Amino acid sequence: MIRKPFAKRRSDVTIALVILVAVLAVFLYAPGPFSELRRHLGFGEEDDAAVDLDAPIGGPFRLVDQQGRTVTDRDFRGRYMLVVFGYSYCPDVCPLSLLNITHALEIFRRDDPARAAMIQPVFISIDPERDTPETLARFTSHFDPSLVALTGPLSAIHRVALQYGVEFEKREDESVNGYLMDHTAFIFLMGPEGQYLIHMPSDAQPGYIRLQFDRFVCRPTSRQQKLPEGCPELDEKARRSVTR
Repeated sequence: MIRKPFAKRRSDVTIALVILVAVLAVFLYAPGPFSELRRHLGFGEEDDAAVDLDAPIGGPFRLVDQQGRTVTDRDFRGRYMLVVFGYSYCPDVCPLSLLNITHALEIFRRDDPARAAMIQPVFISIDPERDTPETLARFTSHFDPSLVALTGPLSAIHRVALQYGVEFEKREDESVNGYLMDHTAFIFLMGPEGQYLIHMPSDAQPGYIRLQFDRFVCRPTSRQQKLPEGCPELDEKARRSVTR
């Protein structure tokens, strides 16, 4: 048997490793169709700091708040929506997320009231069958007073959930009175023009949430001031809206 010289074999191995690294890099970081495949396989779910500009997150909606008023996504332009999907009968995950958000906002208001005033927490119910405006009004009274809770026809809820990549379904459970709702649980931070900035796990702690506020929420007082990470992405219209 004729053996390849050692140097030649080592060169072949090096080339193979370079090709393998390149393929992995394309899969893990390239935008486009790989983004959806990564989300489907669960890659990057914990990398909440990465802003994937190709991810179709967010979009228009027309729903009803806890006061019975019609609300659209455009009502929140100029502010940073902090969006959570859930339902008032949720036994654990949803109340925990809202409590952590409440505490994070309390901390941020104490440290930076001007920027904190630009954050709008929004709770979108995925259980409109039970979550009427009256039910949501009682539910939201336990959390931050600025919290807006939204409900509406099931078709409208499905539409906005799809825009945020949120899935949900009813699950009958004999251990509870009625049923539970299985659903995707993330906290989304959206920019002043409705653009996606970041998502966090549903159990993100107040200190971590507050850190993301500091990173992304803008209120520059001069052109010389260093802006948070999210600010350079804003167009001139949005920039004007956050410097008033």
